[in-house]
Amino acid sequence: MKVTLIAALTADGFIGQDDAHLSTRWTSKEDSRNFWRISKEIGHIILGSKTFKTFSRTIPNRKMYVYSKGTELPNPHDNDFEIVSLPP
Repeated sequence: MKVTLIAALTADGFIGQDDAHLSTRWTSKEDSRNFWRISKEIGHIILGSKTFKTFSRTIPNRKMYVYSKGTELPNPHDNDFEIVSLPP
């Protein structure tokens, strides 16, 4: 099995500035293009529920596995996703 990990972190180890910080605001256009290219090739994305909630559009051709303690998440953009809560 091949696993590719992409994480956008600040210098002090945080993923976002706060809960309202959009996950699509990458550090550069090159980082964003790289993420979308690789995730499309792989066809899967694993992410947390807070990140999932920041998506403002449909993300085609990718299955998302969303870590959440809850059993339901709003999906206004009709993305292909599955809620998971078990350890990886």
